[in-house]
Amino acid sequence: MRSAELINLKKLLPFIPKLWNDPLNGINSMIKKYGNVLRFKVAGYDEILLVNDPVVIKYILKDSKDNYIRGKAIGALRGLLGDGILIANEDNWKFQHDLLKASFNEKAVLDYSLTVSESKHELVSQYSKFAELEKSFDLGFHSKIFFLDMMIKMMFHSKASFDYKYIIEALENLTDEASIKNQIINFPIIKFRRLFNKNYQLWSKSGEDIKRLRAMAIELIQLAENDPQNTKLFLKNLLDAKYDSIVKEEFIVDQIMNLFFAGFDTVASAFTWTLALLSKEKEWKNKLLHKMENSSAADLNEFVTAIVDESMRLYPPVWSFTRVAKEDDQYEDIKINKKSYLIFPQYTIHRNEDFWNEPEEFNPDRFMQKEFDKQNPVYLPFGYGKQMCIGNRSAYMQLQLLIPEVINNFEIELLNYNLPKIKPGIIINPKEPILVKISSRK
Repeated sequence: MRSAELINLKKLLPFIPKLWNDPLNGINSMIKKYGNVLRFKVAGYDEILLVNDPVVIKYILKDSKDNYIRGKAIGALRGLLGDGILIANEDNWKFQHDLLKASFNEKAVLDYSLTVSESKHELVSQYSKFAELEKSFDLGFHSKIFFLDMMIKMMFHSKASFDYKYIIEALENLTDEASIKNQIINFPIIKFRRLFNKNYQLWSKSGEDIKRLRAMAIELIQLAENDPQNTKLFLKNLLDAKYDSIVKEEFIVDQIMNLFFAGFDTVASAFTWTLALLSKEKEWKNKLLHKMENSSAADLNEFVTAIVDESMRLYPPVWSFTRVAKEDDQYEDIKINKKSYLIFPQYTIHRNEDFWNEPEEFNPDRFMQKEFDKQNPVYLPFGYGKQMCIGNRSAYMQLQLLIPEVINNFEIELLNYNLPKIKPGIIINPKEPILVKISSRK
């Protein structure tokens, strides 16, 4: 019978230094010692369950899905995300999902692929300049700039342009502030100050950033209304819903902000870690080059997908997702109280030797085995259950088109002796820049 180990202060204390300095490996160490389902009590919060067991995950997110709603971590970003798809629960989520799914179906992704195919040439041009100058650069930051620009031109409007560096820095600051670590540390301060000012924000700059980012969404809407010919499918569909009085403009602003938050950074993260891993794992890079020369497009896509899946197993773009129990529940000997806060840590599940053979090894072969089932919740890069990521088809398409293009044209030299440690905000980023030098193959 499965049970949840209560982690009291005595059990927690030895892990605190590691949890502070290297949270994901600290969590992994606790799981190895105490089991795959851990129970915590944290001051100011309801009970927390850390669920690292795929059988329990399936029960919670599939068999009993109606009892669990989205958790507080993403809710801390409500000022930015409004009431968009990443925040919404229950009937509101279903309404939004039904409205947005036409913008993420197979036909829509085919439409977006035209922009990605055009962007390939820009990416090759940018990398060629780095190669000519023999100049090292931060692969992660460059990828974020590139994918943000491409997303805006792919989803919103082909003529749109913003200060991308500012957007990325503002979003990173906002997600750092909303991290579970910061919420726990600063919870008492915020709660006390809001007794006197309900709108109090610990970080005053965050309010300014949110205003400025949401103003960009309004600018995109105005651009689309003035120049409908260059408006892209995602925004066009939302504007059509506005003209049919199905939604208001604020709803469109919320959805644009939700894509600013989760529509480029996650794909850029997968792209960055995949290229970094291929620069280290030369056997797999050479296999990919061979596939490009000797395989059909379908076989190549399958091979690239396996490489991407293995990269996202080791470095999932989002390290965890959360739910809150609406009512008391129980699975075997695991009691889940009403309002319990559940954390599902993809990062530790993906590296758990109970579920994976040699989990620390980069081995895309595991995803090419016919018996491997991506519906099994041992693999959760896009979440699991009814509220899993709506944009996963688009993400795979972008990576399938861009990774072979880079590998075919460039040799990537990783300047870090080892891949950097992870900075686990909401999005997984490296603690230090992933520095690379590239040279042209042709």
